Amino acid sequence: MSTSMTGPLNHGAKSSIGTTEVALSSSNTRFNCGVVIKAMVTNPGTVYVGAEGVLATTGYPLAPGDNVTIECVTAAQVKLIASNAGNEVRFIGV
Repeated sequence: MSTSMTGPLNHGAKSSIGTTEVALSSSNTRFNCGVVIKAMVTNPGTVYVGAEGVLATTGYPLAPGDNVTIECVTAAQVKLIASNAGNEVRFIGV
């Protein structure tokens, strides 16, 4: 698979994800196609992905090592919450 990029590569990490909702990033840079989010394999719990107001009961679950691709968003629009403290994700926008 090949992907052409028209802008800078947007990537990063979000650590200290716990039981309070946090944004994936404060960046409002728009992704060309979307973002891939990967939960670190060393996470002590499950990270839940969603929009503002996400809860552990409503978000998309990412067990340690899992990933998800979300189309056409900014990192600031993606919200995270976890089942417990000390979780981390990595992301790359495409």
